[in-house]
Amino acid sequence: MRPRRPVHFKVRDLKAATEAAVQRGGSLVPDDGPWSSADGQVTVRDPDGALFTLDQSLTAPWPVTL
Repeated sequence: MRPRRPVHFKVRDLKAATEAAVQRGGSLVPDDGPWSSADGQVTVRDPDGALFTLDQSLTAPWPVTL
């Protein structure tokens, strides 16, 4: 049995991150089920079946280069 912990990744560009996940074998989870996503979020199922959510965030914790 897989653990069922919510996994979220903050991303700068939600569209680009979603496209990258799908290109690498992920599939989008429909918004009408128990794993529905809010605005600014996309839930993806990876090739092994694990779920994760991509969250649009302009203030994600990545290094800022000046």
